[in-house]
Amino acid sequence: MWRRLRGRSKTLGQVKHDRVPKGHRGQIEYRFDPLTTGQVRINPARARRMKQAEVGESELAQLIKRSKETCPFCPERAEKDTPYFPKDICEKERIRVGQSLVFPNLNPFGECHAIGILSREHFLNLNEHSPQMIKDNLFAANSYTLYSCI
Repeated sequence: MWRRLRGRSKTLGQVKHDRVPKGHRGQIEYRFDPLTTGQVRINPARARRMKQAEVGESELAQLIKRSKETCPFCPERAEKDTPYFPKDICEKERIRVGQSLVFPNLNPFGECHAIGILSREHFLNLNEHSPQMIKDNLFAANSYTLYSCI
């Protein structure tokens, strides 16, 4: 039913980082639904991610433990493994508010797509996110929006 819009797929290459492997940019597909005449953006790389609901509780615990060793979002690696904003996009290389850290997405879904880490913990259940964590992340995301998307 959905079809790709001819000539509308593009690579968003605004993230500059000396550790980004060549060719590691997000490919976005724009698709058109002839029934609703609506247009959507699809990031095909997202389909390869593991879904939390696909595993049981013991498998999830093992996955959490195993993934901590190489997680680019844990504090041990976030500073050295995550990209930074180019100066023409944002005044700061990364935006930090409290525990929150905002940086550019290597697989962007749009021209101003960033990632926000809410906590220094590797994994938190939804009920473990504090109001302060959410507030800090919203402030950091808002700061990025003010810097980059004007």
